[in-house]
Amino acid sequence: MEIDNPTLLDLPLQLPLLIPNETPIAGTLTLPSGQGPFPWVVIVPGSGPVDRDGNVGNKFVSNVYRDLAYLLAELGLASFRYDKRGVGESGGDGRSIGMLDLVEDVDAVPAVLDHLTDPAHLARDPIEGGADGFDVFRLHVAYHTP
Repeated sequence: MEIDNPTLLDLPLQLPLLIPNETPIAGTLTLPSGQGPFPWVVIVPGSGPVDRDGNVGNKFVSNVYRDLAYLLAELGLASFRYDKRGVGESGGDGRSIGMLDLVEDVDAVPAVLDHLTDPAHLARDPIEGGADGFDVFRLHVAYHTP
C-alpha cells in the first residue's frame, strides 16, 4: 500500500514518542481511529541504519514501515515504529551495537507505552519485525519465555 498524497483526514493519529532507555529511542505511535483498546505491534527495524519509516538515509527511501503502520491502523491495530540506534532522532552509535542492544530497545517499548498511553488505547503487545528485526524479535521471545 503506497500512500502518495495522503490528506490529513486520511492519516491515522501519529504520536511522536521518546523511549528513555539507556540509549534514548525515538519513534512514532500510530493509533487507528475509533475506540480502543487496540491490539498493537512494534515494527522492529531491519538491517542497517534504518529509520522509523523504513528508509536508509537518502540512499533507499521506501517508507515501507510508515505505510505498514498506516495499513495496520486501517485494520484496527496500533503500532510503534522507531529509529534504530544512531539513526534519525534516536541516540547512540549504530556502528558499535550488538544484537542484544537491539533486544534491549525492543524490551523497553511495552513498559514505556503502558505508562504513556491511556489503557483504553492499547490492549496487548505482540511484536513483528523484518530482516535482522526478526532475529531481534526471536531473541526477545527467547529471553522472556519461561
